[in-house]
Amino acid sequence: MSDIAQQFAAQKYSVLKHLVPPHALNLAFEATMLNRAHDGYMLWDDKTRAWGRYCDAMSEALLIMVHQPLQRRLGMELLPCYSYLRCYTPESILPRHLDRPSCEISVTLPVGQWKAGSQWPIWVASGGRDIAIDLSPGDLLAYRGAEVPHWREPLETGVWVQVFLHYVDANGEYTDYALDQRERLGPVSLPVEQRPGINLPARDGKPASN
Repeated sequence: MSDIAQQFAAQKYSVLKHLVPPHALNLAFEATMLNRAHDGYMLWDDKTRAWGRYCDAMSEALLIMVHQPLQRRLGMELLPCYSYLRCYTPESILPRHLDRPSCEISVTLPVGQWKAGSQWPIWVASGGRDIAIDLSPGDLLAYRGAEVPHWREPLETGVWVQVFLHYVDANGEYTDYALDQRERLGPVSLPVEQRPGINLPARDGKPASN
C-alpha cells in the first residue's frame, strides 16, 4: 500500500500534489470565467452565497480525467458520481459540514483565482484536530466527504474557482449512488431538468446535504 493510501486509510483524507496539469487547469479556468459571464449558466446558491454549476461539461471531463490516477493513489476502486463547479467571492461562506452519500469519496480541486491570494486553505477535522490544508492549482484533497467535517474561512478578495469531484467506493455500501443516480456522465440542462441527486431524501438516517 502506498504512503498516500495508508494516510487515507488512517486519517480519511490525503493530499495529492500536481495531479492535474497546468494546461488543463488553464482551459478549465478560462472556460469558467467565460461561462460565469453568461446569464443563467451558473446559479446562485443561498447556502454558500456562491455561484455554481452542477455537472458543468469541463468539470465532468475533470471527473473522468482524475478517476484512474485517484484510484491508483488511494488503492481503491471508485465509481464516478458527479462534479460541481463553484466560484467563491468574499461574500461566500462554507460552514463546517458533512456531505451526502454521493460524496463518499470527495475531491476538492483548486482551478485558479482572479485577484485573490495565492493560497486559501480548506479546513478538515481529523484525529481531534482542526487542520488547515493549502492547495495550489493542480493539487487536490481527497477525503471521505460524509465522515470528515470540512469548511473554509471567508475569502478576503477576488474570485476563487474550485471544482468538486465525487465518487463512491465500488465495493462499499453506496454503489446505488453511482452517477449521482443519473443515466450518464455529462452536463444537464439545469433550467429544464431538476438537478438529479441534489435534493435526495435522507437514507438510513443520514441527512441529504450538498
